[in-house]
Amino acid sequence: MTSACLVMLAACNPVKAPTAEAIASDPNRMKELMRQCKVERAKVGDATCTAVSEAWRLRFMGKGNTQNAPSAATGQPSAARD
Repeated sequence: MTSACLVMLAACNPVKAPTAEAIASDPNRMKELMRQCKVERAKVGDATCTAVSEAWRLRFMGKGNTQNAPSAATGQPSAARD
C-alpha cells in the first residue's frame, strides 16, 4: 500500500530537468553538473545530462547559424567557408 502511494506521488510530481539556458548562465553550476554526469549519469538523469550538453554547446558555440549573417563592417552576408 505504501509503495503504491509513493509511485502515485512520484508520477504526479516529476522532477524537471533544468533548462540549457539556465545551466549555461552559471558556469560553476555547469561545471559541477558536467562532472556529475560524467561520474554518475544514472543518478543525475538523462534529461539533466542532455540539458548540460546543450548548455555547453550554447555557451561555447553560440545560439544559431551565423554562416549567412551580415558582417558588421559591410552589412553584406559573409561568404560561406569550406
